[in-house]
Amino acid sequence: MSESNSLFLKGVFAGAAIGGAITLLHKPTRDQFVRQGIALKDKTAVYIENPSLLTEEIKEQIDKARAVVQEAKDDIDFINEKINELKETTPQVLEMIEETKERFLTDK
Repeated sequence: MSESNSLFLKGVFAGAAIGGAITLLHKPTRDQFVRQGIALKDKTAVYIENPSLLTEEIKEQIDKARAVVQEAKDDIDFINEKINELKETTPQVLEMIEETKERFLTDK
């Protein structure tokens, strides 16, 4: 890695650290940060004591994701079906419109 890239990365990390420190001067943000840290610690302890719970939660999330994907697939299939129906009926409708137009024009 070149020296300029190294300097750039140091600047990015320094800026992030300074920004984080300044953000933590805001009491509500600091309190929320502490609450989230405590919640994360508690949740981690529960998962360490009961790893099967984590496995079950991951399986539930996967099942939910599968359901969402299946629903999206069903919606796409429905839309494709309607598009195909439109492709089939559009020429017929255009033909009927043309026939109607010709009748009105010949009646005059």
